[in-house]
Parts: sequence; C-alpha cells; structure tokens
Amino acid sequence: HLTRLQHLNLSSNAVDSLEGVQGLPSLAILNLSSNRLAGALPPLRGLPNLTHLNLSYNGLTSLQGLHALLSPSTPTAAHTSHAAPPPHAHPLRKLNLKHNLISSVQAFGVLVHFPALQELSLGGNPVCMQPTARQQLLTLLPQLASLDDTPSHNITA
Repeated sequence: HLTRLQHLNLSSNAVDSLEGVQGLPSLAILNLSSNRLAGALPPLRGLPNLTHLNLSYNGLTSLQGLHALLSPSTPTAAHTSHAAPPPHAHPLRKLNLKHNLISSVQAFGVLVHFPALQELSLGGNPVCMQPTARQQLLTLLPQLASLDDTPSHNITA
C-alpha cells in the first residue's frame, strides 16, 4: 500500500472521480488540477495530514466533499451546516480553487471548519464577479493570511 506517500500529483490526467485517492494517511500535498472533476466535489476521506490541496481548473460548483476530511467515519450528509463544530481540527493550510464554477460565497461555508487554512485561491470563478465577494470571504474566514495571492490585510471591499 501507499501509506507513506506524502505528495501526489495527478494533474492533467482526465481524473473525474476520487476513487483510489482516499485512505492515504501520510499524504500532505495533493494536486488534482486540470482534470474533469465537475459539480460537487466528491468526499475526500482518509487524508488526515493533507496540508495543500490543488483543485484548480476543474468544473467544481460545490465544496461539500471537503467535510469528509474532518471525520472520515462520519457520512458527509451529517455535515450540512457550517455552524456545527468539527470533530477535530484538520491541518489543511493551502487550497487552490482557481478556475472552477463556484458562483456563491455560501459555497465556501465548509471552509469555516478548517482553522489552519491560511491561503485560498479562487480567481476565475464566477463568484469573483461579485464586487463584495472577497470581503465576504475574509469575514467568513478571518484566519486567511492571503486570498488570491494578496495579503488579506490589503483587500478592501
């Protein structure tokens, strides 16, 4: 098995499912950019040490599958509210979502469960066309140090 694998680059491979990517306990960096992931992000399970996740250049509209990172044994349907506390803090620090199809700030609500998240990239998503979207995201995720490669303290409404 690949239990010691720490870095996995599956970019530009026409990936349309996350089957086989789950259950990698040592994985820290996962690159799924430029693939065929579309609609709702499938649940990501069994990745307790994931710190960097690149999902850029896909067709994602929802991030609900990230809930599975918080509690691999709990079905994702149980995590529909972003008000419920996570079972444990997940170490995800960097998330690249550039050039997907995310159209609302509410779609990022799942990210409140990732207190270690410091860097978020979302340029090229329809949500970026909303004039106050970046400021709303910083209100939702005050721990962010940078948003789209811009220090969060330099972002204004």
